[in-house]
Order: sequence, then structure tokens, then C-alpha cells
Amino acid sequence: MAKAAERLCHSAAMCLRDGGASWNREVLYSSGVEHWMMAELQAIVLGARKNETLLKQITEESGLSEHLAQDHDESLLQVLLYQILLGSRRIRGEGALFDVVKEWKAPLQKTLADRRRRGDTAKFEQKIHLPRYIRVNTLRVSLEDAVCNLGESGWTLGTGPAPDKRCFVKDPVIANCIRFPPQSSFHGNAMVDNGSFILQDRSSCIPAAALAPPKGAHVIDCCAAPGNKTSHVAALLAGTGKIFAFDRNEKRCNTLRSQMEKFGVKEIEVFCQDFMHVSPTEERYANVTHFLCDPTCSGSGQLANQVSSGPAEEENQSSGWLSASDLSALAESQTSIVSHCMSFTACQVVTYSTCSVHEVENEAVVAAVLAKNPKFRAVKCLPDWEHRGTTAHGPAGPLCCRASHEADFTNGFFCCRFERIPKKGAEQGSPKQARKEQPPSKHSEAVTQDKPKKKKKKAGASSQAEAVVADDTVRKVKKVSSSQLEDASADRQKANKKISSGQPETVAAAPPKKKKKKRLAQPEAAVEVKSEATTKKRSLQVEAAADAKPKKKKKKSQ
Repeated sequence: MAKAAERLCHSAAMCLRDGGASWNREVLYSSGVEHWMMAELQAIVLGARKNETLLKQITEESGLSEHLAQDHDESLLQVLLYQILLGSRRIRGEGALFDVVKEWKAPLQKTLADRRRRGDTAKFEQKIHLPRYIRVNTLRVSLEDAVCNLGESGWTLGTGPAPDKRCFVKDPVIANCIRFPPQSSFHGNAMVDNGSFILQDRSSCIPAAALAPPKGAHVIDCCAAPGNKTSHVAALLAGTGKIFAFDRNEKRCNTLRSQMEKFGVKEIEVFCQDFMHVSPTEERYANVTHFLCDPTCSGSGQLANQVSSGPAEEENQSSGWLSASDLSALAESQTSIVSHCMSFTACQVVTYSTCSVHEVENEAVVAAVLAKNPKFRAVKCLPDWEHRGTTAHGPAGPLCCRASHEADFTNGFFCCRFERIPKKGAEQGSPKQARKEQPPSKHSEAVTQDKPKKKKKKAGASSQAEAVVADDTVRKVKKVSSSQLEDASADRQKANKKISSGQPETVAAAPPKKKKKKRLAQPEAAVEVKSEATTKKRSLQVEAAADAKPKKKKKKSQ
């Protein structure tokens, strides 16, 4: 562990030299540390960066600066000072700089304490420890078997939000998520090593649970590495459907591939590519209906980046450890990537999430997305989750999920679920249904407009034939008003007597139409022309009607 701690300090120093920040994932992933050390690395980089001025002042006031070599590594010194004063309170490692900081530990800590007594530095605030969370990977093991395994390892299934020592509880909202006491160690656990247990914070489970893709769905994960959320989506699909995972960093893509193999995810394609450069019209994505969008953010919601509740935390969060222009640039990028998801033809559902506490990255982005994409709407995300967004940027805020360590025993987080507004009578779901809901092309609109005309023409021709033939099997006829019957000749009244008496309600309800009257006035010629080209059966019917009519005409002439 000492070697790992030393390597972590050197990696953090490298990130500081390269300008690493919470939102610069490429710098952090280029450090080469193991995935399980990434959160601690990020905390050290942010802590050292945020307290740079304080650490330099303590170095000067304590006298340490006079005992440093001229060619010392300034970034490494900053990391070691942060660790020994504000971080873990100890350092492990070998080297000249490690040795001198260890030697000056007591004077450095005394200088910090004096500054706090004078009010020059904020008082020490106890670090908050969150519960340890594990998501049971149902691609490897069922929840029931996982609970049995934990019982065999000496754990007891309990109740309540904060489990006691050696007890665990099932999360009340996130399925297959288990909560353990803070600082519970699973290092070397066989179930973790084989991918059955995934060490994943509760808040990180929100996006996939909110996306809730149906079995068989095709899903795109826009910013997938390291893959915890991707594997969660795969578990919900239960080996069905297809996942397309994107990340533009080669090292992160390699991490993603190895994680997917470890977690047993098979129906997946990993692309080392910027998702913003993917064409929405590409054929392979024609059936993608669900998009998980967890883009680069400030990371201000991570508890490792926070101090504690109260004014100190509020001040740190308001400054954001990023400038206002940096946050605005992030928000613009986040809006663009969500809108790009919505430009895919079959897109039906998009979840947008950040590990940020800033409204400019959360509710403000949701409002901007809705303004740019009127065919989509925000719907209530995870209805059972109580902590909701704000109304500062519009009514969509309370439909979104928010998370905090005070209210939800987890890191700061935000998630919104967007859905395409369905057409009347349409339901979203499968790719086939999704294609039905696509905006119709000009050709399809023309087809839908032509269909009613054809039906009317066919209906009019059949009604004329039925009126002349007066067949006993006729059940449906065109509506004929009483005024038309009065204006018709005595011959037509007798010929259509059965029709009018057979459907009195239809005759009474129809309004008069002069055009229909003209067609009914001379039906014989039209029927005779048509009867010559019809089948034998139709000819017999027309002849039967023709035989009946001359008799009536003879009576009238006499």
C-alpha cells in the first residue's frame, strides 16, 4: 500500500502540472492509476489546487521554504503539503522531498493551527464519510445469491438508512443497490474481483435507472468510460438489445473494454470516437431509441471535492473551483451533446446527468435543451426519488432528480429524463414503435392525404349500385335526406322504398346534398355501363333490377 500511496502522490503532481481539474477527465485518466484510485486522485488534485495559496503561505511562515532544494518539484510539494495538512494527515513514500516534508510535519501543522486561532484560516471541519455502496451485477449473480454470499461472509441484512457495523441494507429506490457502513472495505473481495459486485456510488446509479430501457432496446452511451453506468444499462437489458459506447480517449476506451469484459457485458460495441462527430443518419444507429448522456462536468458534487455543510461549503461551491466562463463553456457543451442525441431519427428517451451542484450545469441546461428541441419534453425522473430540482430556470426543474449527502446519503448529483412528445394515439417503446413516431416525410404525408379521397370515391360508387339493384343483402347505404325523397319521382320512391324503410335513422340524420341527388337521379345509365364489365353475378343483379323497372313504367304510361 505504501508504494500505491507514493504512486498516487506522483500522479496527482503530474495532473497539477498538466492543468488537471475535476472536469478534465483526459488528464486524470492519463495518469495511469488504477480505476479504484481515481476518486482519491481527483480529491487530492482538487484539494491541492483549491488550497494552493494557503499551502504557500504556510510554507513561508513555517520556515520550510528555506530548507527546500532549489530544483524541488513544486507540484509534488503542493500535493504532499495538502496531504499532511488537509488530506489524510500523513504521507507515505520515498525520496528527498518526502523526507523533508515528513521532518517538518509538526511545525507545518502548528503554523496551520495558529492561523486558525487568529482567524486567518477557516477552522477545521470534520470530513463527512458517506456509506459504501455496491451495485449487484445481475449479469453475474442474482440479488438473492449476493445476499446469501454476504451472509456467509459475516454480514447481516438490516433496515434503516444508516446500517450498523457489519450490517447492510437494500436501497429503497435503486434496485440491486446495497448500502454498507462508511469506510467498509472490500479490497480483495472475490465478488468484487470477478465483477459480481461493482463499487458504485448510489448517485451514479440514477442515470441508468432513470433511462430504464426496455429489453431488446438499442442504447447509446455518449461518454461511457470507465463503464459503471454502461454496465448498469447492460444489466437492465439482461443480455438483449445492443449498446454503442463512445469515448474519445484511447486509454479510457481500453479501460472501458476491460471493464465490460470483467462485468460480463457482451452485446456492446466500443468506439474510441468523439460522439459529437457521429452522424445521426448512420444506418447502424437507425434503431437506437435510448441515450445515456453523462458528459464532462465540474464534478462539484463529489463529496471528496467538498468540505462540509454550512457557509464554507456554500462559498466553495459558489466559486466552483472553476471560473464563471469555464462553467458557461461547460453548460454550452452539455446542451450541444444532449441536442445531438435528440437529432437521431429513432431517439425516444434521453437521460442527462452530472455530478455537479451548479444550476448552470443542471436546471439551466435542461431549459436550454427544451428551448432548442420542441419535439421533446422533460418528464418526472425516478418518481420515487424525493429530492427534486429547483424552479429557478423553469417548471421542468422539479421533474428532475437532485442528490446530496445531507438528504440522500450520497454525492451531489443531478439527472433529467427527456422524452419525445408522442403523436396522438402512439406509444413509445420498441424500435418499431419508435419508427412509427418519427416525423413523417413529405412522401408519407402525401400518402395519408390521398387515402380518404379513394375511400370516398369507392363508397359513392357502391352506394349508387346498391340504390339501383335494391338487393336484400344490402346493409350500408349512403345517407339520404327526407327532402331528397320528396323531390324524387314516384318511380324512385317506389324503387328505394326498401332502403329508406330499412334504415330510417340514417335517412333522417343526413343533410341534403345536391351533388348526391344528381347522381341518384340517373342511376340506370351508370349502372348499365358498369354492369357490362362486371362479373356474371353482378350482371344478373342489374338485369333483375332492369326487369322490375319496365313493368312500373308500363303502368304509369297506361
